[in-house]
Amino acid sequence: MQGPAAIVVPVQAESIKVVRDWVEDVLKKWGQDAYVAKVVVSELVTNVLRHTESTTATVRVVQADKGTVVEVLDSCGVLPVAGAPDLLSEGGRGLAMLGALVKEWGAQPVGGGGKVVWALLPDVVTENAGLGRRREGRGGGRPGVPSPAGPPSRVSGGRSPSVR
Repeated sequence: MQGPAAIVVPVQAESIKVVRDWVEDVLKKWGQDAYVAKVVVSELVTNVLRHTESTTATVRVVQADKGTVVEVLDSCGVLPVAGAPDLLSEGGRGLAMLGALVKEWGAQPVGGGGKVVWALLPDVVTENAGLGRRREGRGGGRPGVPSPAGPPSRVSGGRSPSVR
């Protein structure tokens, strides 16, 4: 199993390409396909940009018991809510798309403020199209992800949520 990899980026539009390229490099080194991970990380960092006032975001890629997990941590404590998008709206479909691409996803508050939004990647790009399940952020842990030994960035409010 590979150790976790992390990058801290400023919350700005240019960072979306930076994290996409970074996650692709990490997963290539680990011998994994990066297509879904690039879409996931793009969506999650875009959500930080559009819906929070965070100045930095931390992206982590972790090998967990159930598979590879992509996490995005920010300093906003408001958890994302997947709703039914307005048919005429340009936005509001990202979390539905995320759920269609991954095995599971969820969000949890981080001690001291902020949150982590995570996604368990499929083993194969086409494995679970349309079958992603959201795990509620309060009480449910990330799927077998070890808590980081220490915060990888300035975006920290304490220890990451506990996992089972």
